Amino acid sequence: MFPKPPALRAEPGSVTTAVTMGKVSCPAMKQRKYADSIALRAIAAGGTVGVLIPPGICFIIYGLITRKSIGTLFMAGIIPGVTQVLFYIITIIIIGKVKPTLIPKGERIPMSEKIKSTKSVWPVILLFLIIMTGIYQGWFTPTEAGAIGAGVSLIITILNRRIQGKIGVSSAEALKNSAMV
Repeated sequence: MFPKPPALRAEPGSVTTAVTMGKVSCPAMKQRKYADSIALRAIAAGGTVGVLIPPGICFIIYGLITRKSIGTLFMAGIIPGVTQVLFYIITIIIIGKVKPTLIPKGERIPMSEKIKSTKSVWPVILLFLIIMTGIYQGWFTPTEAGAIGAGVSLIITILNRRIQGKIGVSSAEALKNSAMV
């Protein structure tokens, strides 16, 4: 008899990214009338970016096994991750031109409005810089970076006054997503 083929396994980071991004982006794409085939493929493809863009669990495991610097591995994932994102953007643009029914045209937004909207992204950039700088400078390990990232996220949320008694709801949602992954 022939041996049984190995089971296909998804990398944990890609599944986690797909679940978390799917919770946010799928309803938004449905609301804007994207075809399900494009919306779900975009989420699945985006999940693979989560493996390369730090902090990815694969780099941590690989670094521990091979005794390589996890900070260096994280830095090595940035350029391939950004390149992958650019290729996804180009692909979506081409699909939108070839089959415009799959991707509806959005409204034009002035550049000044786009620039103004980037103010809301500063906490994510700050969190990324704190984690990456800390790991790369050796101030803390990748495991400690997870705890520090959670703590800094909580502080940022409190400072932005966005918590408003939703800790129970957020905790339940986090547990549900963790169990699903």
